[in-house]
Order: sequence, then structure tokens, then C-alpha cells
Amino acid sequence: MILKQVQDDTLVNRKQTAVVKEVRIMKRIKSGFTLIELLVVIAIIAILAGMLLPALSKARARAKSSVCINNLKQLGTHFYLYAENWDGWFYPRLHNTTMNSFIPRELRCCPSEKPYSPDGDPHNDQRSVYGVRYSYVYFDTGTAFQYDNWYVNTKRYSQAQPNRFWFLVDSVALQYAPSDARHRCQYYLCDRRENTDGFVHFRHGNHANVLFLDGHVESMTKESFRETHLVHCGLANNDVDDIWVADRSYRKILLEGLP
Repeated sequence: MILKQVQDDTLVNRKQTAVVKEVRIMKRIKSGFTLIELLVVIAIIAILAGMLLPALSKARARAKSSVCINNLKQLGTHFYLYAENWDGWFYPRLHNTTMNSFIPRELRCCPSEKPYSPDGDPHNDQRSVYGVRYSYVYFDTGTAFQYDNWYVNTKRYSQAQPNRFWFLVDSVALQYAPSDARHRCQYYLCDRRENTDGFVHFRHGNHANVLFLDGHVESMTKESFRETHLVHCGLANNDVDDIWVADRSYRKILLEGLP
């Protein structure tokens, strides 16, 4: 009898202890996080964000560069389809209404640089399209191609190396005042002189995407672009062959020419 009473008391004590623990746990849950716990959670989230955001930013930049390369490849295809119908002639200036009905507007500019898309106005579109090669194309060197009222004939570069002659590229305007709508925007022409309007722009992780006359596209470093540009430098009138370009921070950079 006494043994049974002891067992019953022990069972009651256990149940009471369990109830007390459960009540304490419920109170803790209801009371939420303590200030220290909340600060620890915030710190962990901040650390994870600091680790992930740069990687996400780089992934986004690579994706935009891929879109840019694809745009240039499609532009090359459009140019050559146009040339097939017009005895080798095509028109490379993308801001002009000449190509409006032939080339979709969304292909004409890089998604990594403002204003990011053409707005439909021919004048404003000077600041929202890829830049066409402007320097040295007027000189009849026997290797470079020539403009004829801004049209290009693909049959005229039989002596050239079309796989090394670039004619469309990522561009940026740096010569305009900050109040000008064209300031630090994409630009329809690219020259290599220091005092010019449009510069080749190395905006994709210190690379610039470049379309060549044979239709292929390359993502080029400054050094590889310099070497490619000098293949068809076409000097005239004692001109120098130094090349001025722009980096991602809009700084002008001199790529020295032939020694």
C-alpha cells in the first residue's frame, strides 16, 4: 500500500514537472526573440547579403553582356541580309530612319548603358545605339572599306581581313556637357581621337563587345582591341595612330599606336 502511494506521488511529480516546463516554453515562445537574438539574426543576414550581392551583381552584368553580344550578332545578320538584296550595300548607322523598318529597335543598343533602349526619335537615337567605326574609313588604303554617303559595300574589302576589321562596338559620348542629354550615353559614332564625341566603351568588366565585317562578335580587352584596330589603321596626312577609348568609369584612356 505504501509502495503504491509512493509510485503515485512520483507520477504526479513528473506530470507537474512536465507541465511546468511546457508552460515555460510557451512563455518563451510568446515573448519572442530577445534583443541579443534579434541582433545576431540581423548580423547573419547582413553577412550573407554581403557575400551574395556581389556575386548576383556580377551574374547580372554577365547576363547583360551576353544580351549585348547576341544583339550585335543579330545586327550582323541583318546587315548581310540587307546587303544580299542590294548588291553588297548596307547602312551601318543605327540611329537613322533608313534602317527602322529593317532592324528591330531593341537590338540597336546595349542593355548595360543608359538610356538602355532607343526612344524612337532619330536625333535622340544618336545617344542610344551602338557606335559605328568612324576613324580611318574615309582613307583609300587598299585594306579598309569606305563609306559612300554612309553606305558600306561588302564587296570592297576583298583585300582586307574582314575577320579583323571591326565596324560596330559598345560606345559612349564624353565630350558633351553634363546638362546635355547625350552626356555619358551610348553614341552612334566611334572615333579614336581624344577630342571626339564617341569613344569605344569598355563597360563589360573591362571588355567591349565588337562586331566585325565577317559577322562574328568578340568581347575584347583594351590590348586585344588595340592590336585589332591597328591592322587597318590606314594612316593619312601624317596622322597619328594613337587610340583613345573609355573605361567603365568614363575615363579616357590612351592606347598607344604603332612604335
